[in-house]
Amino acid sequence: MAAETQTPDKTIYLGLAMSGAISAGAYSAGVLDFLVEALEEWEAAKRRDIANGTRTVPHHKVVIATMTGASAGAITSSIGSLCAGMGARPSKAGRPNDPAYAARDEAGSAGKVPWHVLPELYQAWVDGPAFVKSDTDKAAAKPAESGTPTIPGLLDNADLPAGTKLGDVYSLLNAQPLMNIGRKALADLEVAASAPERLPPRPYIAENLHVLLTQTNTRGIPYKIEVRGGMGGSAYGMMNHLDHAHFVLKGLGCARFVSPWAQSDAAYSYTVDSNAGGAAARNEGSLWFDSEDGEKPKDYTQPNSKRLVKNTLASGAFPIGLSALDLVTPLSHYNQRAWPMSIPPDRFKEIKPQWPWGNGSSGGGTVLRPPENYRFAAVDGGAINNDPFDLARYALMENPPERAPSDVAEVNRIVVMISPFPEAPTIDGLNPDGSANTRLTKIVSKMIGMFVEQSRFRPDVLMRALDNTGADLWRISPSRFFGTQPQPAAIACGLWGGFGGFLDIEFRRHDYELGRRNCQRFLQSWFGLPDNNPHIDAVGEPISRVMKTDEAGEEVRYPIIPLCGTARIEVTPRDWPTVTPQIYQGFVDAAMARYDRLVDLGWKQLLESLSTIEAVATRYNVLTWAVFKKARSSTLKAIRKSTFPDLVHRDQILQEDLRRILECCMDDKPSPYILTMRLLKSFPDLKSSKRVIFDVMRGTASLPTDVIAENICLLLARSIDKCPVEVDHVTALFAKDAPVYRSADSVLDELRLAYADISPDARADDVAKLMEKLQGYGYIAIEQWTGIGTGDPKKPGWIRGSKTTPAYRYAYRDDGDTIDI
Repeated sequence: MAAETQTPDKTIYLGLAMSGAISAGAYSAGVLDFLVEALEEWEAAKRRDIANGTRTVPHHKVVIATMTGASAGAITSSIGSLCAGMGARPSKAGRPNDPAYAARDEAGSAGKVPWHVLPELYQAWVDGPAFVKSDTDKAAAKPAESGTPTIPGLLDNADLPAGTKLGDVYSLLNAQPLMNIGRKALADLEVAASAPERLPPRPYIAENLHVLLTQTNTRGIPYKIEVRGGMGGSAYGMMNHLDHAHFVLKGLGCARFVSPWAQSDAAYSYTVDSNAGGAAARNEGSLWFDSEDGEKPKDYTQPNSKRLVKNTLASGAFPIGLSALDLVTPLSHYNQRAWPMSIPPDRFKEIKPQWPWGNGSSGGGTVLRPPENYRFAAVDGGAINNDPFDLARYALMENPPERAPSDVAEVNRIVVMISPFPEAPTIDGLNPDGSANTRLTKIVSKMIGMFVEQSRFRPDVLMRALDNTGADLWRISPSRFFGTQPQPAAIACGLWGGFGGFLDIEFRRHDYELGRRNCQRFLQSWFGLPDNNPHIDAVGEPISRVMKTDEAGEEVRYPIIPLCGTARIEVTPRDWPTVTPQIYQGFVDAAMARYDRLVDLGWKQLLESLSTIEAVATRYNVLTWAVFKKARSSTLKAIRKSTFPDLVHRDQILQEDLRRILECCMDDKPSPYILTMRLLKSFPDLKSSKRVIFDVMRGTASLPTDVIAENICLLLARSIDKCPVEVDHVTALFAKDAPVYRSADSVLDELRLAYADISPDARADDVAKLMEKLQGYGYIAIEQWTGIGTGDPKKPGWIRGSKTTPAYRYAYRDDGDTIDI
């Protein structure tokens, strides 16, 4: 078959929208890694077809036309786009006998590096970021040949050297590792781009790839609209804090694609060319242009590369935790901005900021020379737009604002969302009795989250849901199975609100490989169109699932990206990773060392602000040191209490038998077992229905407060004949927290109800032995009680005459002396 028999009109254009995810960006990176491998292998198969005059695979084209990202998704989009432009470079190549690497067709065991084809992206997400660098990491942490700095841990105090003032602290964590990771990735990509063996521009990437990164502009961009009537002027002022940085990267791909919407948006345009011989370093339009620009870091002398890194990291600058970025953006970018709005792009020029210097005047003064740039502190773009699929959708439009066809029979412009955390926010705010929680502390704590959630609300997406034939928006999100059973915790990096992946490299290795696995299944089983769509070449076997198009029936689909070559080898998920108590303790120690350093800076500043006599009096005041000691103890307790339970509940620390026992003791909210025993205390005649009651309590545990009591009553009434339980009875069960202390007998009873695999021969003594082991780790406290099982349990007094029994308390709970039921 001659090359000219290809069908260039059969093309699917993709926009990849990368959601914010903090450390779970390792998952998104894995998805992109496999996507590039699949596209490379398919292109190779098409080339073989052309050379052999055969047609063994579909010959339509798929082009990545735009990539958008927020927060962690911005890092994946910017570094990932550059990696993709270098093509798939298998990590196993050239090192077949390296025992540190897992082969492509075998399970990647713990400690081994899994197969990947985008090495710089893998290193940026898996090898680079960590709370605490291991001894192995430190030994290997020497400056790269390119001169990029080493990468310390996020809890390392290297950013707070001697002489640091409290005013020089920009974040709770050390943000310097992220800048160094970005610099290293770009330095390595420069080497890859300049290598003689570099592949030519890839046919599955647009020749002008639009990369858009969301940011939160803390300074804001002012706008005004004219209104009629009223006193005090005819303008209504607004401030926009949702910003974005737009990069056009050339030289990565060769596919033709034109975006009228993106072309109307001001952008930084750079060529990703070879710097062999230093030619690119002398070209102002090259990403590798070398020239001092006076901006920090001063030793980073590639202004274009530095601009990409800084704008990328600004999108991921999680407020307070990570440092905001000082960005400088040309004013022309705001005067020529594209908006995701249903108006023609040629009208965007009418929407201009109302700068305070206006047309050469500001208030009573005169601005003779307005600035050329706008400087601001930028923080996490995900705070306002964490899922920038709207930018991708408009960038894909052929004739904006006219929406591209979305029906399966016509669609050829598709947004694929990559969302590590697709779950909707949960609702709360009610007291156990069902009344609204109006306490000041609760309202204040909800305000930030409420504003963030509202800013992310998309009414236009709700309208799209009315169209059940839409095939222009797809999503890849985490799913993990144990056998055939889906697991509630899909990604290892999901703990601690997304920060937990920085605890251990195995968490990030797992999620990177899970991203590859989920992408493979997505392409293999879901991502397809029917053969009547004119934009695909329906050759070969259809995908394994059928698409429900309406109530009348289903239709067969053919793959948009068929799996060929190595992409057909099943990606084997890695074992679910856990950490040892020693690794967790290392994290706690590092966090407290960071706390001590920050407190020390504050203490020194306080002393410097006092007179000599006041400083001496303060330094040697016993009360002062008592306050410091109490504050440190409270901080340590808060760190453990806010981090350890998540590890236990997600099965990411300790052995299973120890985790199960801890879960019986650690929550202050009453568990299904505690609710069951409280109900049986009020209704002892229901003792024979204990199992039924427990199953009802466990099955309704996730329901909101305002419906849980009524639903428990309804389910009990269905399961128990003449059930006497009413709504008020159930509501009362939630009035008190769970007991602080537990006996071995009650814990064993709960385990037997909760888990079917508990041996009938298990005894309370077995539980006691495991409790003692947990005490050795510092997770359980053991105290003696009298009267356990008699209805009048109490701690023994000074004179001990009664028989005592050990009772067990989660070490980080000290909110009373209640025990069992």
